Amino acid sequence: MEEEVAERLQQAVEVVAEMQLTAEQLKTGLRALPASLGALFPKDSGLQIAADIRDTAKRYSGDLRNRAAVELPLLPFSSELQAQAACDVRNARYNRRLQAVVDELGAEGASSSMSSTSSLPDRLNQAEKVAGKFVARRIKPALQRAREKELGQVLSESGQYLRGLWARLNGSGGRRP
Repeated sequence: MEEEVAERLQQAVEVVAEMQLTAEQLKTGLRALPASLGALFPKDSGLQIAADIRDTAKRYSGDLRNRAAVELPLLPFSSELQAQAACDVRNARYNRRLQAVVDELGAEGASSSMSSTSSLPDRLNQAEKVAGKFVARRIKPALQRAREKELGQVLSESGQYLRGLWARLNGSGGRRP
């Protein structure tokens, strides 16, 4: 019984932490998008499409932050601070895995500048830069592939993915094995 309770607590922390992390990743990804994003789409609607993409990502990021803020105090910890600490520990594990990927990708000096002797703002700024580069490296090929497809198909696929992401983060999506 205690094992089941511990597992459910871990799952709850995982969901709230993932909401927080995804909101931050969306925000970082938006900053990493090139100003010329609209040029990737047809000339007559490119700027509007780019604005729609940015607005949608901002809306989802805000929705995730708001939902995490509602859910965090509901976690069964003695204080909201402890609940946030549990989420931070989970996200720190994720960030260590991300750092391994960044190191593998050969990010310039990322591991040395992320040392524990740096101040928190410096580490956060460096982590944001590294995450931005990582996102940019992942988004650029996806945008290139999107350019080769019909606009309607790209928007439909993106919408389906974001709806599925929202459903999974809110616990209404099916689990994948």
